[in-house]
Amino acid sequence: MASFACPIRIDRTGSGSGSANDPASWNRYTYTRSDPVNRWDHRGLCDESDGYSNCPDDTEPDAGPGDKVPQCPTGEHREGNRCVKNNCQTEFPKIAETLENLATDILQITAQKDADVTSADLLALERTLDSDVANELAGASRWKPGAQSAWISRELKRLGHEVIVANARELKWITSSDSKSDPVDAHKLARLARADVKLLAPIEHRSAEQQTELALIRARDATLRARTLLINTARSIAKGFGARLPKSITARFGARALAALPEFLKTALWGLLEQIDALSRQVADYDQRILAVAEQHPEMERLTSIPGVGTLTALTFVLTLGRADRFAHSRDVAGFLGLRPKQRQSGARDPQLGISKSGDPYLRKLLVQCSHYILGHWGPDSALRRWGLAKAEGGKKASLRAIVAVARKLAVLLHRLWTTGDFYKPFPQSA
Repeated sequence: MASFACPIRIDRTGSGSGSANDPASWNRYTYTRSDPVNRWDHRGLCDESDGYSNCPDDTEPDAGPGDKVPQCPTGEHREGNRCVKNNCQTEFPKIAETLENLATDILQITAQKDADVTSADLLALERTLDSDVANELAGASRWKPGAQSAWISRELKRLGHEVIVANARELKWITSSDSKSDPVDAHKLARLARADVKLLAPIEHRSAEQQTELALIRARDATLRARTLLINTARSIAKGFGARLPKSITARFGARALAALPEFLKTALWGLLEQIDALSRQVADYDQRILAVAEQHPEMERLTSIPGVGTLTALTFVLTLGRADRFAHSRDVAGFLGLRPKQRQSGARDPQLGISKSGDPYLRKLLVQCSHYILGHWGPDSALRRWGLAKAEGGKKASLRAIVAVARKLAVLLHRLWTTGDFYKPFPQSA
């Protein structure tokens, strides 16, 4: 980070026999665009990173043939025959421009291929950079989150870069700007990173293995939503002719529904009902694969000891958070999952607002479903249930607030059990 905040480079751009002795012929951090795919080169690097081994013998007016150029103290760089203090303000715009070009290169590779960027593309881009330029960019890769930010950040880290993925939700200065563009975004990201990385509200991506396991859960959810859409469509069509489909949804819902339909509707709905049964079999297959993945996580036994929390919710919770020590306090998990009320306090005005709904919506939905069970008719007696029922007194709005409040406490409790290794106790104070 320090090298990016104030990089010190001397780039020889002059030519001719006497230019080396002319301080005016030296420019720092000069980069040139050299071909249609936006490859970079930089010319005649001569700096202290390699002990000035690449410097010509006459880099200084008073340096003779074979003499080594003396190094300047930390925080200074050499201009001509004297040491000058580093000037971050003059160096920064050039680094920001280089960062902007790096983002542009990756985007153009995507556009040229009309496909997702591959790791081979990133490696090819890396090889077009001089090694010293890559070192300077080691702390200069800033990305806003997106569909491809997870794997791009992993690939850039593998190539030796330090990558910070900014939280776009917290960067209204950029996302809500009236003059928003890629060059402006790059400059603003770089300025925020130089001032304080925390201003970017960096997000942490899960590992590739965790993302692969979570893909099973995402695929199951998509398949389940597709089945629900087809069932609702079949019910709607049948109802228009006075026919009703079975209420219960089983693995043979399509076959049972087809048998109950009049003959003139069977031809129209046969293919749709067949797809419903096929999706039901696929959901069952996903359930078995998710159970196999859960067996590889020993913490599942502790998390599923909470009544109403099943394997699907517990595994989604673990894979979404990534690691237990990610949060210093368990209560921070509620804010991470968007279950904490928003705040708009100013002076004496402090309105009561709804939850922020940031974070993962699918995990938040699962926690709310668990909350419904805990507060429902079949929920076993516990301190959490009693607390929630007390909050639910006062009408429908109070009941809705109580459900979200129990979901928030449930998220904190799950993280607490994960970090401490304890099992769930319905009444912890009396235990």
